[in-house]
Amino acid sequence: MSSRYQIRTIKFASGERFPLLIERASGKPLFNPTAFLTTQMRSVSLATSTMAQAARAIMAGLQILEHQGVDFSARLREGRMLELGEITELTEKMYLPQEQIDALIPATSPERAASKVTPIKRSHKRPPKTPTAKLLQRGSVGIRLLYFRDYLSWLTKRYILSQTANSSSAERLLL
Repeated sequence: MSSRYQIRTIKFASGERFPLLIERASGKPLFNPTAFLTTQMRSVSLATSTMAQAARAIMAGLQILEHQGVDFSARLREGRMLELGEITELTEKMYLPQEQIDALIPATSPERAASKVTPIKRSHKRPPKTPTAKLLQRGSVGIRLLYFRDYLSWLTKRYILSQTANSSSAERLLL
């Protein structure tokens, strides 16, 4: 489970289910992923499981960008996108299972920090070996990358459309 984000499916009064990408600390849904899921996926009547898969892909991508120290919104304001090396690393890290992506970001929640404490009476024992996690299959990674690409593309278009015609950052993004 992600230390910073989680996917929660809500049920509307009509019975419709909708997945939300939630920031764990505040318990609030993230605005941009929610707007993307609503305008790009729900509006074309995609299944809840498909939207949840897209939300998980967005969550993984955001965690990887955070690990890289990339603030995509700030990049857009500067008129910049991702560098080739960042795209390559993003692609490579998308092969990792979600548990390993979660481990890229240091734990900030007290529950994760507390789980690393070893009682003194057991400190003489070796820690259990963690099995090497398998990488995801190419098809799963491809779907993750497609959904995250669509999300970043949507964010970029949304930003460009919000700028004035003579904005220098919008001009750089359009080149």
